[in-house]
This record gives sequence, structure tokens and C-alpha cells, in this order.
Amino acid sequence: MENQIPSKNLKFFLIVNGDSQGPYSIDELKNLNIKSVDWIWHEGLDNWIQAGEIEELKSIFHKITPPPFPKSEPNVDSSSSSSTFGTPPDFKKGNDPVGNFGSSNNENIKNPTPNYVKNTVGSSFSDSKKKIKSESFISIRKKWYIGAIVTVLAILIYGYWIEQQENEKVRFALLQQEQALQEHQSKIAAQELANKKRLEEEEASRKAQRLQELQAQLNTLNYELDEAEVYLQDAKFKLSDIQQFQLLRTQSEKRNQVQNQLRIIADWEKEIQRLKVDIRNIKVEMSNLSY
Repeated sequence: MENQIPSKNLKFFLIVNGDSQGPYSIDELKNLNIKSVDWIWHEGLDNWIQAGEIEELKSIFHKITPPPFPKSEPNVDSSSSSSTFGTPPDFKKGNDPVGNFGSSNNENIKNPTPNYVKNTVGSSFSDSKKKIKSESFISIRKKWYIGAIVTVLAILIYGYWIEQQENEKVRFALLQQEQALQEHQSKIAAQELANKKRLEEEEASRKAQRLQELQAQLNTLNYELDEAEVYLQDAKFKLSDIQQFQLLRTQSEKRNQVQNQLRIIADWEKEIQRLKVDIRNIKVEMSNLSY
């Protein structure tokens, strides 16, 4: 068979699961992830040939990474395409994997290999599905890892926020306690100052009252001392009279009168001494209260 070089406007038909599908452009064949052993026909060919035998399709098979396989096969209206493109010959099912493809005569294909074609195209579709599933699984794992990391971060941030709130509550409680303690200490200091002032006032009042009492006692003692000194002086004058004048009395009577008068003088001297001691003590107490 003599292969014609297809132009960019040529449309290709493809055997999928033993059935002819198409027409497809070169770009559409790339998206279908065809293999070099898939059966292809385009207008100008006598029979079906393998895709690897077409020169312009060889670039499809040299790619390391095939393009993603579409989820659904292209839907092409066969009625409209038949009016524009030629009709490919029948692809008869048989057991011969190669048959008479590649010959230059016009004989129909007697033994195409539908199982081989089916397995080849089906395996490409299966590989694409597996790749999509693998990519989907990897995407799900990535999303799960990201979600787990975000959840852990959220938990950590929430825990840190809760801890800060608790610390703030503790600091606020300690501040309130400190303020209450300061207010209590201020009240105690004010109360102590008031008590001290009251005690000082009471002490001053007591001292003033005591000074008044001591002053009254001192005045009384001074008055009594003056009287005692007068009585002492009179007793001494009377003793002098008893000793000098000779009255109608015996010597014994005179001696008794002198002794009695001496006792009176001694009593007054003792009284005067007592009064002086009391006056001195009062003055000392009054001096101590003045400081």
C-alpha cells in the first residue's frame, strides 16, 4: 500500500473496542492518548494501518508524558462528517493480529485482531484512569495533610489564647488583691494615727487634770505649812513664857508644863517637816508632767 502524507486538514478515524470512531484531528488524537499500534485510517488510504506508520503522527509517541485523558470520548456527528470526509473501509474482526494490512491491493481485511485492538486501546484508557485516580488520591492526601496542619495550628493558637486569657485573669485577680491590701493597710495606718492622736489628747487631758489636782494640793499644803509655822512660833513663845515667869506653882508643875510645851513644839516641827516633804514630792510630780 502506498501511504499518502496527510495534511493538517485531514481527519482520522480510530478503532476503539473493535468499532470505528471519528473523525479526529491530530490534536484530538493527542488528547486521546493513542498508541503507535492503534489502527488509524484517513481519507486517501486504502486500508487501516497502525498509527506508528503515519509520519505526521510519530511526534505523538515521542512525548515522555502524555496529555491528560478526557473523562468522556469526543462526540462527533457521523452524519455530518460523512458528508465532508470519505468513508473508511470496514474493519472486520478476526484472529490474525496483522492480517493483510500494508499490502497494495484492494482486498478487504479478513482477520483483524479485535481482541488485540480492544486490549491496546482499553489499556491506554485504563492507564489514564489509574493516573487520574492516583493524582486524585495524591491531591486528597495533600488536602488532608494541609487540613491536619491547619487544625493543629488552630488548636495551638486557641490553646495559647486560652492560656493568655487565664494568665490575664490571674494578673487581674492579683492586682485586685494588691489594691485591696493597700487599701486595708491605709485604713489600718489611718486608724492607728487616729488612735495615737486620741491617746495623746487623752494623755494631755489627764496631765492637765492631774496638774490641776496637784496644784490644788500644793496650795493646800502651802497654806497648812504657813499655819504650822505660825503655831510652832506661838508654841515657842509660850515655852519661853513658861520658863521665865514664876507663877503660883511648884517646881514640879513648872517642869511638867515645860515638857508638855516641848512636846507641842516637837509635834509642830514634825508636821512642818511632813508638809515640806509632801510639797517637794508634788513639785517633782508636777515637773515630770510638764515634760
